[in-house]
Amino acid sequence: VKGQNILGVDLGKKKLFSSVILYSDGNYSDEIINSRISHRIDEKLKRKLKDLEHLLEKNKTLENLINGDINLFNSHLEEIRQDRVNQIMELRGNISNTKRYIAKLITSEIVSVAKENGCKEIHVENLSWLESKGGRWNHAEVQDFITEFAELEGIKVVKIYAKHTSSAHPITGELGKKRNRNIQFQNGNVMAEKG
Repeated sequence: VKGQNILGVDLGKKKLFSSVILYSDGNYSDEIINSRISHRIDEKLKRKLKDLEHLLEKNKTLENLINGDINLFNSHLEEIRQDRVNQIMELRGNISNTKRYIAKLITSEIVSVAKENGCKEIHVENLSWLESKGGRWNHAEVQDFITEFAELEGIKVVKIYAKHTSSAHPITGELGKKRNRNIQFQNGNVMAEKG
């Protein structure tokens, strides 16, 4: 990659990703976020997760009926339970595939932004410690895809230790003091708190 710019990326919950280009002259771009397509697919994923939660709750109720004193309809209830278990397994597989698709889609968007804007590096928070605890999708998997896709384009990926990044001065590294919803530094600079 011929460029000298750096793309900073924050993987999030409200926005799948938020990024800013730091130009070699010290200026930076406006915020660049995920596409409408990836947002729509993420909304579908949220609905699928709610459907799964609802099915699991219904199945729990059914299990209580089967294990209870109601023996009259046990064969019919067992048939319903088996159908529901099949639905749950199918939905879980579908959710897993959708999560992976979203991870690849937003990775593709991030690497495309970096390539189109002459970025030699992509900086992301090191979230590998989250493993699969990151909510709707696996942040560590997304980072692995970013590294893989960026490498194909000759772009280096740098994982940044995330502690204090939302309260540290971007140039001096000084940790600021919280003042309402802002971070204030000793030299008087004020930065809006990340969130």
